[in-house]
Amino acid sequence: MSISSKDSEAVALASAIAKAGVAVPVLLAGAQGAGQNSVARELAKAYLCRSPINGVGCGECSSCLSVERSNHADLFVVEPQGDGGFIRKAALVMTKDRRKDDPFPMSEFLRVGPLVGNAKVVIVRHMERLQSDAANTLLRFLEEHPAWCRFILTTSALGHILPTIRSRCLIVACGYRPSEESTAVARLTRGAPELADQFEEERCRTFAEDFVAWADQIPRAGRPEAVRLSDELSQWCDRFHEISAPPGTPLRTTRCKVLEMLGNLVSQSLGSDERSRRLLERILEAHRAVTGNAQFESVTDLMFAESLR
Repeated sequence: MSISSKDSEAVALASAIAKAGVAVPVLLAGAQGAGQNSVARELAKAYLCRSPINGVGCGECSSCLSVERSNHADLFVVEPQGDGGFIRKAALVMTKDRRKDDPFPMSEFLRVGPLVGNAKVVIVRHMERLQSDAANTLLRFLEEHPAWCRFILTTSALGHILPTIRSRCLIVACGYRPSEESTAVARLTRGAPELADQFEEERCRTFAEDFVAWADQIPRAGRPEAVRLSDELSQWCDRFHEISAPPGTPLRTTRCKVLEMLGNLVSQSLGSDERSRRLLERILEAHRAVTGNAQFESVTDLMFAESLR
C-alpha cells in the first residue's frame, strides 16, 4: 500500500486502516519528511474519535482536538531523546539505570486500560533510532499486548528495522508528492511535504535560496577551500537553527537536518560526475557521524577535504 502525503490523503489512508479493523501494529515507512507524522496523527484520531465519520476522526470532538494538541489521555508518543537522538530501553520500561531526564515509560501507560474511549494508542516515531535492547523490548510488546492497544510506528529507514518487528506489522509506504514550493525549497526538500513545511516563512525561503546558491558552487571548489567551506557550512547551520528551530531544539538536530538538505542537493546532480558521487558519500557518512555524537566541525572538515580531490 502507498500514498502521496497530502493531508487529505493521510486522512483517507487512516480511514481505510481504521475501517478495516486493523489491530496489528501499523508501520509507516518512507523517506524523511514524506508524511509519516501526518498519517500517524490522523490514524490516532481515527482510533480515538468519539464520533468517527466513515471510519475517520471527525476532527471536532474533544478526542480529536486532544490528539491534535498531543495531550490525549489515551495517546502515548515515544520518540528519540537527547543530543544523540536515540530511543533507549528506559523510554519503554522501568530500568535500574534510569536517568533523571528519562521520560515516563510506555509500560506504565499500558498498565491500565483506556481512560476515555475504547482504545489506547502508542506512536513510536523514528523506529530506526531504537537502541538494540530497546528494539527487542518493543518487539515483546508487539508480540503480546492488550486487545485495546494500537501501535503506530514510523520510520525513514525501513531497512534498519528488525525483520522480526517488520513481520508483525502492516507496512504502509508514504511517498513524496510533487512540490508546489519555490525551486530552491523543492531542491532542498525533494518535494517532501513535512520538510517543505519548515520553509513557509519568508526568511526561511530566503535561507533556501541563499543556501542553494552557496551549495551549487561546491562541486567547482578545490581542496584548499575545504576548511573555508566547512566553516561556512557551520554558519549556515547556525542561521537555520536561529530562524527555524523550535525552542529547546539541540543544535546537533539542526546540523543533521542541514546535512540532509545538502545531500538532497548533491543527489540531484548525480550522473557521470565522480566528484559529486564522492561528495554525496562523504555527506552521508558525516550525517551518520554527527547523529552518533561526533564533533561537527571535525567531521565536516574531513568531509570536504576527502571529497574535493
